[in-house]
Amino acid sequence: MEATDDMLASNKLFPTVDRTAISPHALRRGYVTEALNAGQPKEVTADRVDMTNEILEKHYDKATKNEQMERREDYLKDI
Repeated sequence: MEATDDMLASNKLFPTVDRTAISPHALRRGYVTEALNAGQPKEVTADRVDMTNEILEKHYDKATKNEQMERREDYLKDI
């Protein structure tokens, strides 16, 4: 089933989730981590969320050590 804007607005997909409890910061941090895990370059990710690479790395990239290892591994395979 494809989610529609109406379904999301009425909270039919996730009725037990209080979406007001999710802060914009948590969404932003989650986006950064998922984008990097998907292989999006840090420079592109930082630009999309309007921050410097230094701030992205220091405060927003909350990848685990294993996720960081997998990123490096995927990158090194292509070299």
